[in-house]
Amino acid sequence: MEKDLGTSPLFSGTFDITGLSGLTAGKPVYIQQAAGPYTGKGTREDEAEMDQAIITGYAVDANTIRAYWTAQPKSGPLAGNVKFAFIAGS
Repeated sequence: MEKDLGTSPLFSGTFDITGLSGLTAGKPVYIQQAAGPYTGKGTREDEAEMDQAIITGYAVDANTIRAYWTAQPKSGPLAGNVKFAFIAGS
């Protein structure tokens, strides 16, 4: 999935992934930044190398994941579209 982190560069933040089903509230979710071209940032697959983020999350309810992200200091603050992949615990 791709998420727009906003127009103002930040070193950390949260966002929700909605429209899901079958999650168990309170369970951890493994999330990682995905490689690939990001909308509005060119066509190269290596965007994740330049704008690195550490991310984790949990299931808020059966339909929603809450994600917490932090930019790597060497990458600087993040803004715009970033791709993520996730697996929800059962």
